[in-house]
Amino acid sequence: METRPHILHLSSALTWRGGEQQIAYLMEQLDLAGCKQSLYAPDGSALATILSARFHTITYRKRGGTDVIAALELARIAKQGYYDLLHCHDAHAHTTAILAVSLFRMRLPIVLYRRVIFEPGSSWLSRYKYRHPAIRRVVCVSDAVADVMRDYTHRADIVRVVPSGIDTEQFDQAPRLDIRERMGWPAETKVIMGLAALTEEKGIPEFIAACRQLLMRYPEVRAVVFGEGDRRASLEQHIARYNMQSHIRLPGFDAQAKLYLRSADVLLSPSHSEGLGTTIMEAFISGTPVVACPVGGVQELILPERTGLTAPVGDPAALAQQVARLLTDRELRTRLTALARRHVAHYDYRHLGTRMLAVYHEVLT
Repeated sequence: METRPHILHLSSALTWRGGEQQIAYLMEQLDLAGCKQSLYAPDGSALATILSARFHTITYRKRGGTDVIAALELARIAKQGYYDLLHCHDAHAHTTAILAVSLFRMRLPIVLYRRVIFEPGSSWLSRYKYRHPAIRRVVCVSDAVADVMRDYTHRADIVRVVPSGIDTEQFDQAPRLDIRERMGWPAETKVIMGLAALTEEKGIPEFIAACRQLLMRYPEVRAVVFGEGDRRASLEQHIARYNMQSHIRLPGFDAQAKLYLRSADVLLSPSHSEGLGTTIMEAFISGTPVVACPVGGVQELILPERTGLTAPVGDPAALAQQVARLLTDRELRTRLTALARRHVAHYDYRHLGTRMLAVYHEVLT
């Protein structure tokens, strides 16, 4: 085997979200380390469109989560003999790979990346997928996710941790955008910001309830959550029920949303479930203090009273109390943000290549 393996990356996502940014970061760093790489991704996907200019990209027509034709094509690609290892970056990619192994005799060893905290399903198919001997490593985004996968796979020896990476220098040269200007709010406004999909597990109803409580004490407070999702209609109804449309905004997805973090007073992240929490890391490097619920990998980022503040899941009153502390205690804000900035250095994406390459070498030696 050559010193630097030839990796075939498999992604099934059509859109660009945090997971796709992680793939881009990883491929960039592996390229710098001298690895040959190819990407197998859906035709027209954001990842294929963006990375095809730099990396060898093979596309397929996505037909669904269980895609036998994509699996057949994958097996044909693998049998060309160019590749040493297949890296699957999401659940549908994982399914396609196992179909290629089971139906079409693909022989590439598989590394699976796991970003979500919840346990895979209890069906025979899920168990078969995750416990298949072709899966040589399950690489997890945090220790919390790794604990779940050790229990589920009954193969603790194959589970490794490689955290998500973040560009800790991304705000150094970026324009400083003001959230108050964007929302048309007065300069003296205290802004509570959220960056999250409008989905059930993100705890946006508690975000809204906590902000409603804060408004009773601090009328200058305003709140905004950037993101989109299937709970938008119910959340808008919730806001309207209390006549808070001018106080709490849901402007939708904005690719530049994280650039507003530096001008916000607090990032509030009441999620019920997180594999790690790159939004929290972005707040750390932006110098914005964080209140979050201690779930999953968030517990590895927020060290209570050191790098941020926490409140129990589903407790708007406790969330509001912690936010109020940050709004009124400048010394606390300064201490937390300084420690958070140092803590997040461990997660710089420039470490991704070295960490993942070590996993690849375990598989191939």
